[in-house]
Amino acid sequence: MDSNVRAGSTPASGTNTITMERLFSPVSLISITDDLKERSLEIKYIGDISDLGNEVGQSVGGFYKNMNEQEIELFIQGFRHGVSLTNGTH
Repeated sequence: MDSNVRAGSTPASGTNTITMERLFSPVSLISITDDLKERSLEIKYIGDISDLGNEVGQSVGGFYKNMNEQEIELFIQGFRHGVSLTNGTH
């Protein structure tokens, strides 16, 4: 089992069941942001916000191997919540 996964976790808000939950800690954030920083130094294009999403997705997916659709949706829910805290829609 991936070292960043905990089995038998409590279901997240808005879900029925979760059999695995990805752990989040300062170490995972540092690893992901370090990867993003390295990627940013190699980017040779000017893109749009979807390109940012692609780069973040590759970094997160590289850290949390084999994410399933439910885990991806949980990540997107967290992203939406974070944005809502900054744009007044929370």
